[in-house]
Amino acid sequence: MNYDLLRTRLRDKGFVVVKGLLSGDEAIDYAKKLDEAAGKSQLDGYISRSSKSNGQQPGRLGHLPDGINQRPEFWPLITHERLLEVVGQLLGAEARYLPHSDLRIDTMASSWDRDNVHRKFGEGPDWDESDEPYQIIRAGIYFQSFASTLFRHGFIPASHRPVKDVSIKRKAFESALGWSKALNQVLNGAGEWPSIAQWLPIEQGDCIIYDARTLHAAGRSASPVYASFLTYGLENRHFARHLDHYQGLQTASSCREMAPELVARLMEAGLYAGREPASDQTEVAGIMKALAQ
Repeated sequence: MNYDLLRTRLRDKGFVVVKGLLSGDEAIDYAKKLDEAAGKSQLDGYISRSSKSNGQQPGRLGHLPDGINQRPEFWPLITHERLLEVVGQLLGAEARYLPHSDLRIDTMASSWDRDNVHRKFGEGPDWDESDEPYQIIRAGIYFQSFASTLFRHGFIPASHRPVKDVSIKRKAFESALGWSKALNQVLNGAGEWPSIAQWLPIEQGDCIIYDARTLHAAGRSASPVYASFLTYGLENRHFARHLDHYQGLQTASSCREMAPELVARLMEAGLYAGREPASDQTEVAGIMKALAQ
């Protein structure tokens, strides 16, 4: 794999694709686990198949905010050897896991959006890299084949890159995307607009990695799309802001306290962010000792 090319593309375009990150068997296994999680939706309370019960749009068959962190059967994704190799090459050896994750089963097309804290282009601290670089990436891993879904993921190239002065043309473009978002909610997919968007066919086991500020959207699909999303970054003020934001949300998308076993797993892998874990230190230390044996 040409990591120099991946780093250049991530820097310039804001997104890259890693083909076949998971094997076919791994992807099938995780799809089954996600189906099982969705089937237990009414029992655990933090996944829903019903758009009527939680206000989700039709087509969202299952959404598990914070789902990877809360379900041990998905923890191996966080420390997956190939994923960590790619993340390390893109961010460096000091990359850490940021517990902003979710699991999804969708058939709907989504509107253009960003995953960072300050999502309006050029406004807010996320766009100020004068003292520290913004290095937070999202990794979306897909569990089904393109032949079965015809699913494509769209990106607006370079929509993550700050500019000193936002032009009137750029402001109009971002505003038009906002109107597209509203239209999409009515029509369930406003088409492959704008023309500068790049639409990537996603195969089973593929991983899309993108700067959290990059504009992206999900295209229409012929059958449910199974996916997981994880977040990694370098610890600085941008990392802390992102973590505080998602831990402080008073919604279903908030990050819950991680289990001591997950904290121990992250520590062992060198992925745990430098903050003291909220869970009991003695319990974590005991788990770390057991893992070492």
